[in-house]
This record gives sequence, C-alpha cells and structure tokens, in this order.
Amino acid sequence: MATDFALPDLGEDIDEADVTKIYVSEGDTVALEQSILEIETEKATLDVPSSVIGKVLSISISVGDTIKPGQIIISVGDTADTTPPTEPREPANPAVETPASPP
Repeated sequence: MATDFALPDLGEDIDEADVTKIYVSEGDTVALEQSILEIETEKATLDVPSSVIGKVLSISISVGDTIKPGQIIISVGDTADTTPPTEPREPANPAVETPASPP
C-alpha cells in the first residue's frame, strides 16, 4: 500500500519553497527522520526529514520546482510489498535415504 509524503507546514507565513536538492531516488528505502530533500525559502535553506518509512515508489517533484506545503513530494510503499517474491530454494545437500539394515 502506498503512502504519500507531502511538504509539511513551514510556519512563519512561508507559503512556498524552491527544491535545491533531492537526496533519494525511486527504489531507495527511506527511514524515519531521514532527509529527503533540501529546500530554500526566502528566509533559509533547510533539509526536509521524512515522516514515513518504506521504499520510494515515485518522486513527484524535481530540482528547481517551487513547491507549497501540502504538495506531495514522494510516495512510499512497504518494503515487503515492493520486493518481488522469491522462489523457494531446494537444500544444497538433499537428504539421502539409507536402506534400513536387516534385523
């Protein structure tokens, strides 16, 4: 199941920011509080930390974009849901049956 992460409220009457760097790519795994991107406002340049955990499924912004609080930045999915299933493996040394010895 995908979860969208939006630019949080930047406070102090800041209603937009310019994207200067994006630290993640599609397929990356994002941790809680990991910096996802760098933005520049009229007052400061700051990193935006993630409030979600999972594998990055899509990135909705690009460097140079002007974004607003509430705008979707990335979509992430559960790492278990995005990993393709693996085939069960046979044991490397299959058990060899030995005939029972006569009584």
